[in-house]
Amino acid sequence: MFANYICPRCFSKEGVLNNALRYSRPQSLNHRSRSQDIARLFSQHARRADTLKTEPYTTPLQNDVKNIRESVEKGKESVLDVLEARGFIHDIAGARIGLDDLLKKTSPGVYVGIDPTAPSLHVGHLLPLMALLWMSLSGYPTFPLVGGFTARIGDPSGRTTARDLQSSTTIADNSARIVNQLEKLWKLFGKYAHSHKQYGAGQNAVKNNAEWGPALTLEDFLRTIGTGVRLGTMLSRDTVKIRLAKGGGMSFAEFTYPLLQSYDFVHLYRTFDVQLQIGGSDQYGNIVAGIDAINHYQATAPSVPGEKKKDAKDPLSTPYGLTVPLLTTASGAKFGKSAGNAIWLDSEKTSIFDLYGFMLSTADADVERFLKLFTLVPLHQIAQAMEFHAKDPSARHPQHLLAHELVSLVHGATAADRARSQHAQLFGRRGLLDTKTTTGDSEASSASLSLVPDLTLPRSHVLGHSFVHVIVLAKLTDTRSMAQNAIEAKGIYLGASGQTRLVFSRRVEDRKEVVREQDLVEGRWLVLRKGKKDVGIVEVVDDEGWEEKD
Repeated sequence: MFANYICPRCFSKEGVLNNALRYSRPQSLNHRSRSQDIARLFSQHARRADTLKTEPYTTPLQNDVKNIRESVEKGKESVLDVLEARGFIHDIAGARIGLDDLLKKTSPGVYVGIDPTAPSLHVGHLLPLMALLWMSLSGYPTFPLVGGFTARIGDPSGRTTARDLQSSTTIADNSARIVNQLEKLWKLFGKYAHSHKQYGAGQNAVKNNAEWGPALTLEDFLRTIGTGVRLGTMLSRDTVKIRLAKGGGMSFAEFTYPLLQSYDFVHLYRTFDVQLQIGGSDQYGNIVAGIDAINHYQATAPSVPGEKKKDAKDPLSTPYGLTVPLLTTASGAKFGKSAGNAIWLDSEKTSIFDLYGFMLSTADADVERFLKLFTLVPLHQIAQAMEFHAKDPSARHPQHLLAHELVSLVHGATAADRARSQHAQLFGRRGLLDTKTTTGDSEASSASLSLVPDLTLPRSHVLGHSFVHVIVLAKLTDTRSMAQNAIEAKGIYLGASGQTRLVFSRRVEDRKEVVREQDLVEGRWLVLRKGKKDVGIVEVVDDEGWEEKD
């Protein structure tokens, strides 16, 4: 296939491909971007050869580029192989071989929908977003979609009772916050990917279906979506059957929710060439509804001036869906906001310190799976971490790796380094709390502490004030009565300097007890612990310094 090409570097026909391979990015798992690099270099070599008056090259290059891509990618992992190996794929809506072919031959857009029922994303949202990140790193356009319009109805998927509808103002505020959070997260995702030598990310655009949903008239909705829906199909969906069987029933608004969500898929398909939706396993029915809606639209909708309609008979025009497993705890309980145990990605709702600590407490049975899902750590390195863990489980090496990687992903490498250092100084080398109430380890450490405080207060606001007052300010409890109850239950410990780490050498015994100068570590830090894991760190500064800071 290189008969008409001469490489100006080595003046050989074979040198075109050899040099293209040499100067492409071998470190990257992004085979599509690598192929694009090769195609670009191939063209450059050909132009140089023409400049040197060697044999002429033919145009266009498309067929040769296709052959080069196939020769490079033959035997290589597809992005679906990567997702499958890391445990992302729960179900595929459509033929897997068809989706694999689509991803190899074209650049379809990919989207993930997010319900803005809270002002922040939580760890559970990371599963589909990480799958989306892998798609982006493979060069596909990605679209995180916030449901600012569909949230007004409420998704019934996976629920046995109706959602409490929020006000339009609350939904709009939540949507704006999550859009902003997603845009910031995607920049951090890019930096995190670069730290793992992953490049070539596709374009990413955060969308909100409130941009087009309110403009959808009832007539347009019924003509575009409603005419292609059969009641038997909708009634056969698990969510509907469960709700009907429970006796609580389902409102018409909830019943039609999958149709509203399917319109998002139709809109993104028409406007941004999105052909793949990723969602949680509880979204499978909604995703299938979207695929059916696109197929119906392709077959029946009249042509719109200016719109380039895809050929319904072309296999490369087919829409697909991919679901990821729902995140569960070691006990099998659903892990999410609705389950009441959400770990938020907003540092104002879940501190970076607490996020790090939460991932550090991951059960041995879950840590390998979480490393594959929540990080870009190569699989062979994860296997090595698990081998170290088998030899010395108490060191919790994979848990430390998971905590640092996830915090780096969400809050950046600097924040992750600080959280790791803080945990090391608070909990020791093995990352475990010293829960002993002895005083034998109370000698001051020679190295000064470098902690990240939960808040900074002047001395006049701390010394002489009750521990109850400070416990509430440090957000270890929500109310004074809860702080008093924790003290009476012997659950509040005071940190002190040890030889190698901070130790919690005594309890706060009396609800009326006040903070004294000798309670401060190095005259600067007041470190409190509630129970075994909740730690609050208060930096105490001079009043003059506080005024300057303020």
